[in-house]
Amino acid sequence: RLVSDWSSDVCSSDLARAAVAATGASSGLDRGPQPLDAIEPEVPEIAGPLGGLVTLRLVISDRGIVESIEVVRSSPAGLFDAAAIAAFGQARFSPGLKAGLPVRSEVTYEVSFAPVGRGTDSSGRTY
Repeated sequence: RLVSDWSSDVCSSDLARAAVAATGASSGLDRGPQPLDAIEPEVPEIAGPLGGLVTLRLVISDRGIVESIEVVRSSPAGLFDAAAIAAFGQARFSPGLKAGLPVRSEVTYEVSFAPVGRGTDSSGRTY
């Protein structure tokens, strides 16, 4: 589930569930960039029963294309980074809007990976 002001769905894999949250809209925008489709990070098999969190900073073009992705932080370090980057690198967005016009913008997403069956759902936070 995409947990944010901008709603969309994220499907769960066989091994884990990934929840994605927009954690900060670009300042001064009427509307931040929004995913056009579900963003479904693949959970690496090597993760086994471990869960984790990856915070990504994306630059989205005025055409909705991901121009760059930066891992801001991750825990455990490096375990889920590639999966999160791959999923967001393929994603398309409706661009952010300012004064009704599409603009290049930056947004931060928090991707939470949790094994299925732990009894709790993953969720993101907004800050």
